[in-house]
Amino acid sequence: MVASRTGARHRHLARLRAGALALAAALLLSACDLLLSMLPQAGANAAFAYADPRLETSVRINGLSEVFNIAVAPDGRVFAIARNGVAEYSSELALLKTYYADAAEGIQRREDGNGPEEWQVTNGPGVDPVLFATRSGVALYLFSSAGTIYQRKLFDMSYYAVIESTVDFNAVPVAYQEEPLLLFDPLIRVLGVDFIAPALYSIREQARVALANGFNSYNATLDLLTPWFSFPSSVSFAADLTIPRVRSEFSVHRLYPRNGIVALVMGSGSYIGEVESSTFIYDRALGGQPIARFDMRGAITAASDSALYAITGDRDDKGGWIHKLRFRP
Repeated sequence: MVASRTGARHRHLARLRAGALALAAALLLSACDLLLSMLPQAGANAAFAYADPRLETSVRINGLSEVFNIAVAPDGRVFAIARNGVAEYSSELALLKTYYADAAEGIQRREDGNGPEEWQVTNGPGVDPVLFATRSGVALYLFSSAGTIYQRKLFDMSYYAVIESTVDFNAVPVAYQEEPLLLFDPLIRVLGVDFIAPALYSIREQARVALANGFNSYNATLDLLTPWFSFPSSVSFAADLTIPRVRSEFSVHRLYPRNGIVALVMGSGSYIGEVESSTFIYDRALGGQPIARFDMRGAITAASDSALYAITGDRDDKGGWIHKLRFRP
């Protein structure tokens, strides 16, 4: 009798261990495919999935299919962009509203070889949100009362653009064409707009250092381009930035100048399932070495003043996840 009970207990423990291992494997190989690594920037960083102490909260995106990008408003609201609509969340990832696009038209994924497109949120408090794609010139007007989306393409492909009006459907954005911009300064790698100021910033590559095993490091500057509402006529130095060791095939994807920080995203790939990236967070006033680093696979990131948000899509295109991460543990 004792031997029988002992054997049953061992079998029960074995089943628990097997279940725990299966659960861990499912998490690690889940559709999220989120790969994060710890800072500090010195030394080797151990990569892991959900054990990052900076992970504050996560939310499942329901009701949307083919999730492909993310936008973060100046007030911290988060928008998940999908083929059939947009989900709006608070800064704490509480669902506020879901907006649905026209079933026949949908929202097209327009990423190109420059990596995932940046989506701007341009409205102020009490005004229906407007999402704007900086390279493809697509504006999504979100109607809170009806939960619907009016979509309009405002201009043809450009290097970078900023939408000025949040209420005029015919508003023409300020576009910075690639050719004159590169003639203006051939070292410019990416632009980013601070809507609070408002101000337009650039990242200029100053030096590239080839490291062993297919990695590079960079010295760059964050510059203020003025005036922001037309083609830049002058440059003001803002900060020196050090970009630590990244894979040599990585290029600069997106720049988020925020109130106290600057987020710089480098990576490869354009569509959410294939993107690999490193997001660096800098103290906006000090520059220098990043205060945080996030290495990810299969995720697209965007930053607020105080947190990094990462969006992932399911492999079966049925939905996805949004993760909120603190800059420090």
